[in-house]
Amino acid sequence: MSVNHEAAFEYAKKILPMMAKYSVLPVPENYAVWYSYVAGNNANLKHEIDTLIKEDMAFTADINAYLYTKFVTESDTAIVKEATDGVRKLVKELLDSIEHFSGDTKSYKSILSERMQDIQTSNGQVDQIVSSVVEQITGMMSSSDVINAQLDTSRKEIEELKSNLAKVTTESEKDFLTGVYNRKALDMKLGATIESCLAIKAPLCMLMIDIDHFKTFNDRYGHLVGDEVVKIVARSLMDMVKGKDIVARYGGEEFCVLLPDTPMGGAVVVAENIRKSIAKKELKRKDTGENYGQITVSIGVALHRPTDTIPTFLKRADEAMYDAKKTGRNCVRQYTD
Repeated sequence: MSVNHEAAFEYAKKILPMMAKYSVLPVPENYAVWYSYVAGNNANLKHEIDTLIKEDMAFTADINAYLYTKFVTESDTAIVKEATDGVRKLVKELLDSIEHFSGDTKSYKSILSERMQDIQTSNGQVDQIVSSVVEQITGMMSSSDVINAQLDTSRKEIEELKSNLAKVTTESEKDFLTGVYNRKALDMKLGATIESCLAIKAPLCMLMIDIDHFKTFNDRYGHLVGDEVVKIVARSLMDMVKGKDIVARYGGEEFCVLLPDTPMGGAVVVAENIRKSIAKKELKRKDTGENYGQITVSIGVALHRPTDTIPTFLKRADEAMYDAKKTGRNCVRQYTD
C-alpha cells in the first residue's frame, strides 16, 4: 500500500487520538496496525478491531502483538515507514519555504534537513524527533509575514502531533478499568523509586492488597459487579495515599501501593487506614437497592532492603499478604523473617 504525504498526515491526525483513547502504546508495530485500520486497506483487521471495541476489550500488549502478527504481513512493513510521513510532510513544507529566503534561516534549513533524515529512520522515536524540530522552529525568526504564517501553521500541527503522542504514552501506563497504573508501569516506576530512595537513604515500603472473596462476587453477581468492586477499591486507594505514592493494579483483584520515604511503622498505619476505609463500604444495586455485601481487603506490608531485587521485594510483600489471607482476611500483616 502507498499513500501520498497529504493522506499520511491526515491519517496521523486520526490515528494518534484513537491510540490514546484505547491506551495503545505508540510503537511502530502498533502504529502499523492502526494505520491499516484507519486507511481501510484490510477488511479483516477492521472487523477484528471493531469487534474488540464493541466488546469493550482492553488493547493489551498480547492483543496488540496478535493484531500485528496476524494482519501486518512482511510485505506490509512499508506501513511502518509511512507512519512517519505526516511529520515529515510538515518538515518538508518548512524546507520548501526556507529555500526562498537567505540570511540566518540557512542554518535552520541545515538543521531541519538533518531532523528530516532522523525522522525517516526513527523507528518509532517520533516523539523525540518532533520535540527537537519544535525547538528549532521556536528559535527561527524571519521578517517575512509569509514564512511566519507558514511556520505558525506547521508549528501548531507538529505540537498537536507531539501532544497526541504524549497522551498515548500516558494513557498506555494506566489500567483500562480503574485508571490507576498498570502492571507494566509499576515495573518501570518500581525500579526508579527504589533507586531514588537508595540514593537519599530513605525508606521504601510496599503494600500488596487483595480483595477478599472476590471470586464469590463474580460467581454470584457476575463480572460487571466484580468490575465495580475493583473500581471501588481503586478509588479508595487513590483517596488514601499522598502525592508521591504510587497505586497500581497488580493483577485481577490485586493492587500494589508504593510508599516512598515511609518506614514500616508508617506503612502499617497507612495499610490499616486503607483496610478500615474499604471495610466501611457496601456495594448496592442502584435501581433495586439490593445489597451485594461488604467489601474487605487483606494487606501485606514489606520494607525494602538494600540487598533486595525487585522480584524479592515483591515476593516478600506478596507473602505477607497471603499471611493476612490465611489468618482470617480483612487484616494487615507485615513481613517478618
